[in-house]
Amino acid sequence: MADVSPANVHEVLGRSILADGFPLVYDIEASKGSWIADAKTGQKWVDVASGFASTALSYNHPALFEPEFEKRLLSAARIKPANSDVYTTYLAEFVDTLATHVIPPSHPYLFFIEGGAGAVENALKVAFDWKVRKNIAAGH
Repeated sequence: MADVSPANVHEVLGRSILADGFPLVYDIEASKGSWIADAKTGQKWVDVASGFASTALSYNHPALFEPEFEKRLLSAARIKPANSDVYTTYLAEFVDTLATHVIPPSHPYLFFIEGGAGAVENALKVAFDWKVRKNIAAGH
């Protein structure tokens, strides 16, 4: 594994991919709260948009570093089970937490998708299922 300095990140990436993202290099350790740090310059920026889907708890939220949480996260991340087919206690705890604290009684069911191509595929499956049920109800 090559050691790449922050100053060379865009050059290295540009040799193999379209590296047209932001000019900063995300400093994973130095970013905190709503502030994203640039590993090249040390400058910090308020992140008002790009982390909203992937860093819902902010950068380096202290709860993410609690030993028990890190242990559980690593345990699940090593294998990343297909929870739609094989259930885990982690999934049951997550669903129970949502159902108990977030989901209103008027919407008792959850449907999980991961994102990207899988999200599109699952959204199409839901749409096809809805259309079939609608057609059956209409006698078609």
